[in-house]
Amino acid sequence: MTFKELIEEVQVRGFSYESEARIKRWINQTYREVCDFKPWPFLKTTKEGAAPLTIADLGHVLAVADVAANALLRFADLTELTQGDPNLESEGSPSRWFLDGSKIAVYPISTRTIKVTYVKTPADLKEPGDEPVVPAAYQGVIVDGACAKAYKPTDNFEAMQYVRQEFDRSLRGMVHALMRPNYDGHRRILLTGSPEDYA
Repeated sequence: MTFKELIEEVQVRGFSYESEARIKRWINQTYREVCDFKPWPFLKTTKEGAAPLTIADLGHVLAVADVAANALLRFADLTELTQGDPNLESEGSPSRWFLDGSKIAVYPISTRTIKVTYVKTPADLKEPGDEPVVPAAYQGVIVDGACAKAYKPTDNFEAMQYVRQEFDRSLRGMVHALMRPNYDGHRRILLTGSPEDYA
């Protein structure tokens, strides 16, 4: 659904009397809640470049790799690094990465190419034709969440609770469908007989 269609969907559920500005706010608040709920596959992406690497839509970092060394770097808190090197002046092959605002930097300091795998933070919906990055099959959850927010100032707690339960149920459905793609778990094989039988 487009942003315009999401707005219309909230309106036809009994909120046509609300201002469009409020409905837009509720939709975007719910959109952020849904996207922040889990590291969804549809939000995972990578960016590669020289360190420090600026990532405007950075949400949560999943992994940082030194491309030349083909090695993962470990996270380090900036406070931890500055205890041993207050000015962060040491240079060399990086072994750690740290967050500096919206930049991914490495330590020891280097301009080597890094690859960052991360969960992005999508931009708010603004234009009528904007579409959420949430897969189409699950975009109804945005409408449910926005309606729950719309019920809040009406004192209709029963309706708000029902819609909120639908929102929560839909989120659980998304988790089940999108976060657990593998049903082929670890298998334990029970061997009988003596070791010689399997030689």
